[in-house]
Amino acid sequence: MIKKNLSLSTLIFILSLLLISIGLLFSFIWFPKKEIYLSLTSLGGSIAGGWITLIGVKLTIQKSDEEKFIQTFMDKIIAINNSIDILQEFRDEDCAEFEGEELWSIVLMKSEKFELVYKNISTTIGVETAYRLLKHTLNLEHSSTNDFEKYLNTHPRVQIFGRDTILDSKLLSLIESIDIIIDELQDEEERLVKEFSRIKNKRIIV
Repeated sequence: MIKKNLSLSTLIFILSLLLISIGLLFSFIWFPKKEIYLSLTSLGGSIAGGWITLIGVKLTIQKSDEEKFIQTFMDKIIAINNSIDILQEFRDEDCAEFEGEELWSIVLMKSEKFELVYKNISTTIGVETAYRLLKHTLNLEHSSTNDFEKYLNTHPRVQIFGRDTILDSKLLSLIESIDIIIDELQDEEERLVKEFSRIKNKRIIV
């Protein structure tokens, strides 16, 4: 998309120069039609002026976006690392040692930490990441955990299929979501670091 926009801008600029050159050249060579070619020159100048304005606006917006990115960069990296630490601890330690009711008790105990991960992704890390992970982060939401606890204790379906079966299915879904979230957050951290380096290198060169 950037290359396409650049090519279009270059084409407009060349066209503007061409119109100006034709207008100036023929206004001197063919005097009787001087007004026509001066009009071409004026048109070319208008297009060139518009092109310069467009590029200026584009550069201003780009610089503003880069400034905003730099200002929020560390907050996003900290949020990502904190979130990964919380999820990795549960995945590597708790899931390795416990299962079933014991593991669910730990989920209930850590529901506030999981809620922090949910908030980090939803509000700090970025809208695109939050949207991609929405299905999985909902499993971490504090209210979701409480609702499922009530479901376990009151819903007739639990008596029909068995508490252990329902609970195991929920824990499996939670663990799968956590694995996906960790992978996505690691990818997002890598992307953010690359973008930060690109902006810094660009400013050093300039």
